[in-house]
Amino acid sequence: MFLDCCRMITNGLETISQAWMVKRRCAFGNESSVKEVMTQKQSNSTPIGIAVDSLNGHLYWADQEGGPIRRSDLDGSNVVDILNELLDKPTTITIDISNRWLYFSDHGRHTIERCKFDGSSRQTLISEDVISPYGLALGKALNSKTWTRKRLYWTDAALYHIKSSTIVGSDVKTLSIDVRPLGYIGTRIVVMGIDVYGSYLYASNINTGIYRIQKNKLNAVPELVFAIESAYGTIYGVKIISKYLFV
Repeated sequence: MFLDCCRMITNGLETISQAWMVKRRCAFGNESSVKEVMTQKQSNSTPIGIAVDSLNGHLYWADQEGGPIRRSDLDGSNVVDILNELLDKPTTITIDISNRWLYFSDHGRHTIERCKFDGSSRQTLISEDVISPYGLALGKALNSKTWTRKRLYWTDAALYHIKSSTIVGSDVKTLSIDVRPLGYIGTRIVVMGIDVYGSYLYASNINTGIYRIQKNKLNAVPELVFAIESAYGTIYGVKIISKYLFV
């Protein structure tokens, strides 16, 4: 298991981003499998925030050092810049494949934005009451049984809360959560990664573990589902793939 990284699974392959490269490894779950470098780190570059478009065969990632948001084929070829202007510290990417929207957070500009898969139609969705949006996920609206009513969910590592909005940034809500079980880093609660599955949110607190939270319950109490062991260190991202949890 790798931490201090982001990982995505598609077609039985595991894709991992780390500070020095973006890479793929076959037969996910097999820690001894051969690792293949997909895109080598560029100078002054920190790849982060992988998103996989398995339908169209594309991999997206951000550069936390203010570089571009990029796309490649799943084998790492045909790298192109999707966005390369007005970026400070882009951190997290999530995608809406059916509608071809790419959502991203920039904790340097304190924004959550979106653009089309080709970088066009860029829009700022959230720019108020946001400082360090590290986690970003799309999920069904509360009590919705279909994906026709989606909401955007995000964590803020500086404001210690989880919020949601419509996919165009309206109707912003702060989730009602009893944060005490999340644990403290010194005097802070640092919620980083987030994903949505069914009626639950899964969020990572950077040095304590992964928590499951009911998204439609007042004062929901986070339930610890994965505790950090000293050998693992720090958890930044969390991703639900089918019924499995990857960190």
